[in-house]
Amino acid sequence: MNKNLILRSFVTLILIIIILLIIDINKLIDNLKNSNIIYLFLALLLTIPFVLLKSFKWFLLIRGFVGKFNFTRVLKSFLVGMCFGLITPGRIGEIARVYYFKKNKAKIGFLVGIDKLLDLFVVVIYSLIGIILLFNIKLLITVVILAFLIIFLIYNPNIIIRIFKFLFKILKSKKMIDLFSSVKLPKKNKIISLTLFITFLTYIIPLIQFYLILIGLKVNISFSDVIFVQPLIMLTNILPLTISGLGVREGLSAILLSFFNIPKEVAINASFLLFIVTTFVIGIIGLYFILNKKI
Repeated sequence: MNKNLILRSFVTLILIIIILLIIDINKLIDNLKNSNIIYLFLALLLTIPFVLLKSFKWFLLIRGFVGKFNFTRVLKSFLVGMCFGLITPGRIGEIARVYYFKKNKAKIGFLVGIDKLLDLFVVVIYSLIGIILLFNIKLLITVVILAFLIIFLIYNPNIIIRIFKFLFKILKSKKMIDLFSSVKLPKKNKIISLTLFITFLTYIIPLIQFYLILIGLKVNISFSDVIFVQPLIMLTNILPLTISGLGVREGLSAILLSFFNIPKEVAINASFLLFIVTTFVIGIIGLYFILNKKI
């Protein structure tokens, strides 16, 4: 087994143990038992448009930079990637999307990276509201600079290719140099702009889902308060510290929601349920396609 995976699995386990030690397990369970299942079910139903919008964005990237493929194939590749992303830190397993395509695997793999950068940029932009209200100006400036860097790279993907080629030259990895040398993306700002717009629309859905989950857990909170904290919680999905962000996401949720006097047990339930509806359920559907089709 990969040493990094072992290390991150160990970190994940340690964080989960720490969280379980500092919370009241009975309160955690009681909060779930007393929840309003209707609101939780509504949050789960919103996973359908969330998946369709994310898949459509992926479809546009594939059609724009690779060629014509039917939407069903692209949807399945997205779901399979989500499944592998479940068990990898920073969701890097989503690169598995390429195995649903016979040709242009290097280019499609690179497009997975562009897709993830679009997600990262939008979540960072949405998180600025919470950073302004809850944190200091230095962090805000850092995040704004990061956002500008990400959007610059998204509209200039060939710069990323040159950076990787330079790094692999230093590492003397001829195989990786040849791989990145085979990838060239035409400048298609209209496709990038359209997919960026769709990404902004897509990430409104988890905001609504988190609000519904909190209401379902009998929390008195406004939607504007959710806007302050949910994007910051979503950022933990990209941190390559633990498996699927477990432990980090729940810990940060407990800290952020404490600003609104929400008990840590409720905060942990809410963040974990958000992970279930926005990631886990989608990954399980992807597992079905893995088990029922040779990819």
